[in-house]
Amino acid sequence: MNSSKKKRLYFSSGQSLIEAVIAVGVVTMVLVALVSGVVSSLKNARYSRDNSVAVAYAQEGIEVIRSIRDRGYEEIQQNDTYSLSYNGSIWSLTTPGEVISEKYTRTVVISDGPDAANSKKVIVTLSWKEGSSDREVTLTTILVRLE
Repeated sequence: MNSSKKKRLYFSSGQSLIEAVIAVGVVTMVLVALVSGVVSSLKNARYSRDNSVAVAYAQEGIEVIRSIRDRGYEEIQQNDTYSLSYNGSIWSLTTPGEVISEKYTRTVVISDGPDAANSKKVIVTLSWKEGSSDREVTLTTILVRLE
């Protein structure tokens, strides 16, 4: 073989190695991007699910306070922070610290509404921990005396 053919063969084999290394690098970057996208999507789906569940529990809390008010307005007269308790037949207000499904903590704050004598502002907050982040959902309503 003449020397120019040897040089071409030598350079082309090196060139193939460089192309292979570049191809592996590109494939690796694409795979990393895909995996990070999947992980991000899973985190967002979990947060969305947890948030939807928390909103449902908060709405339940508002409805429970409404039913307690319907049973007797005097039961929600005292401004304070509460939790809800169900004894199998009726709901009642209890000391704070209600844990739902071993994940969510529901807190109910009752304070005076716009017409202090005839209305109450009710704030229901559901909080939970997601990884290292604290999350919460808060719903607020005004309940009036029905008389």
